[in-house]
Amino acid sequence: RCAEWATGCGHRRPEVKAWPLRVRLVVVVVVLVAAALLASGVAAVSLMQSYLIGQVDKQLIEVVTSPNLADQLALLDSRTSAGGDRVTAPAPAGATNVPPLPGAKPPLPSEFYVAVIGADGEVLASAGSAFTDVQPDLPTLDATAVATRAGVPFTVPSQGAGPQWRVVVVPNPLGSTLAARELGDVDEIVSRLTVLMFAIGSLVLVLVAVAARVLVQRNLAPLAEVEAAAVAIAGGDLSRRVPVAPPGTEVGEMSAALNTMLGQLEAAIDARER
Repeated sequence: RCAEWATGCGHRRPEVKAWPLRVRLVVVVVVLVAAALLASGVAAVSLMQSYLIGQVDKQLIEVVTSPNLADQLALLDSRTSAGGDRVTAPAPAGATNVPPLPGAKPPLPSEFYVAVIGADGEVLASAGSAFTDVQPDLPTLDATAVATRAGVPFTVPSQGAGPQWRVVVVPNPLGSTLAARELGDVDEIVSRLTVLMFAIGSLVLVLVAVAARVLVQRNLAPLAEVEAAAVAIAGGDLSRRVPVAPPGTEVGEMSAALNTMLGQLEAAIDARER
């Protein structure tokens, strides 16, 4: 049985080289600043994303609650929609405010996808966005689903590859009216903000590391002088004194105490030799 179990039965445990104090101080400062920058960056990006999505939701609610939207979509029989879709739904009885000319486009914002959906979830009429051929991959929106989601914005993916869509649906006499808008521009803004925050954070970290190193070296310089004096004293130069640092600081108090001790030690040795 090995008596010196801590040394691994005769094998010396590898020594872990300790970092100098100045290095540890700089590392601690940089880590704390990095954590603060990371937290603030995540919060800023999250707030910006929430704000942008909130603005999209407001636009969707304004569009989907337009009093003429459902009538105009349902009366587009064989007319060209904003996205080039063909609509074949019959017009409801008593519909008003209909564009009088065949082939006229409905007055819809071009970045929105809008649709009239029947009570069974079938799309009766739709108009797509003029900026993309991709449409939202909508869930089944029958009467029960619409009652649950009415007026509450939700997010759906695209049909195939593409950005997500924000959707709002409200009930109407035919079933429901839906408005959707893709979040590609929101994702782009958030991505650019993330890159910008990362670049600024990296620059700030570099500046903080340089400033911390300069400040730490400047403030710990008296310790290096104390170390040099201690080495000389250990070599037998009892007349050597530790450089006096500003009083009231830790280094100053230590220097004064060491000089007092060295003076007493030198006096005692001189008295003994006499």
